[in-house]
Amino acid sequence: MHGRIGVACWRAVAGGTLAAALTLSESPAVAWATDRASSLPVVGLASWYGREFQGRPTTSGEPFDMYALTAAHRTLPLGTHVRVTNLENGRHAVVRLTDRGPFVDGRIIDVSYTAGRALGMTGRGVVRVRLEPVDGPGPVRQPPTRKAAWAPEGSRRVGEVVPER
Repeated sequence: MHGRIGVACWRAVAGGTLAAALTLSESPAVAWATDRASSLPVVGLASWYGREFQGRPTTSGEPFDMYALTAAHRTLPLGTHVRVTNLENGRHAVVRLTDRGPFVDGRIIDVSYTAGRALGMTGRGVVRVRLEPVDGPGPVRQPPTRKAAWAPEGSRRVGEVVPER
């Protein structure tokens, strides 16, 4: 039964109807992990992004790192690992989804500069790729949060910022 749910979820998410995927299963990612072999790959155009976004916050909250194997996808859950295969040269990379996008019609994924280099696509910019789920969402790394702490005067400096525990 899980296998059928996994295929249905992947098709629904790939088709752009995330709500439908969430109604089919409470955790579509678990279904993907149990039925990877029968999941249908998705084919489309990929692009890469790098220096102009370096250090900017992603949708997941962590800063974009152009040297990490990460990517942006419109609907798949953040933290999901996806195998991206360049159909022109057969090279592939496994990326972790940390952001939303691409926001250019016809493209299905934006990969980081390093993933683009691994795929051999940084010279061309846009290539045809196949996406296959590797696993469901893993832990999304959150940036450390900081907040001002209250302390009686004299025990700490007033207004001192301390890391949240």
